[in-house]
Amino acid sequence: MGYFPDARKAGVEVLFLTCRVKPDELVINYNDKNLELFLQQKDTLDKFLARGAISQSQYDKSYGDLVMKMGMEEIAKELAEKKE
Repeated sequence: MGYFPDARKAGVEVLFLTCRVKPDELVINYNDKNLELFLQQKDTLDKFLARGAISQSQYDKSYGDLVMKMGMEEIAKELAEKKE
């Protein structure tokens, strides 16, 4: 627990939190979260297509943009291979 000098004068206690996560773990967590987000977005697009809310061409365009913007080309390729 630490104090800011000015806050201490004002009678306010400030707690310093330390991060005990290694940089490697942050990258893994970021990649995992990014993959999870991508899969959620893809699922949403799949549901829109299945319900007729978007056309196949709209789906293809949106999915292609999603893959490119999120850098998920390898994942998209794996998903396409599994689908076949």
